Amino acid sequence: MKLDLVLFADEVELSLEGGSKKFRVEDLVTAVEFKFIKNAKYLREDSKRYNLIADDIDRLAGLPHHVDTYCLVFANFDLARRPDTEEALQSLKSRSSRVEVRHTHPKTVDLLD
Repeated sequence: MKLDLVLFADEVELSLEGGSKKFRVEDLVTAVEFKFIKNAKYLREDSKRYNLIADDIDRLAGLPHHVDTYCLVFANFDLARRPDTEEALQSLKSRSSRVEVRHTHPKTVDLLD
């Protein structure tokens, strides 16, 4: 299993398989997936981007219950403030009660005014 970021317990058992180090999922404490939505001004349900995020959430939800799980969604446009994107993000958040889905708001109104 490939994950973007993990935190391990204090004691970790590693094994070598085919020259690669492998970890036991039981040694995980936290798992995080990052998803960057590049050059898009919206996110809609059943789009390719939506399905990629949904796949990450489903994979995180399949981890053992002792693992804290997060999916962090980033974008270079302020797409999270659009109503259709808000609906898609709410739908993604409802996929699993175990996975904390967070998103960014890159532009803040009147921040520098």
